[in-house]
Amino acid sequence: MSTKEEARSLASETITDLTKQLILVDDRIESLYNEVSRIHAIYRTVQYATVEKVIPDSEIDDALSAVENMLTVLLDNISETSGMSRSFIGEVL
Repeated sequence: MSTKEEARSLASETITDLTKQLILVDDRIESLYNEVSRIHAIYRTVQYATVEKVIPDSEIDDALSAVENMLTVLLDNISETSGMSRSFIGEVL
């Protein structure tokens, strides 16, 4: 294989790898968006239950603690995805 063919092959492999990484990051971002939407819906439900006095205060506290835990996990996932994005950008550059 000539040097020119090797360079083209390497460039093609690099583009393929970067495309796969971009798809992975995009999937992660979409997943994070869905998670934010889900947590928001849960929070709104707890908020409604609080205003309408549908559930006891002790259950409201438990529900808010659960939302807080979900947000903590979400922040960890966002941080991890952000690191993946930075790594991807570093490879591209």
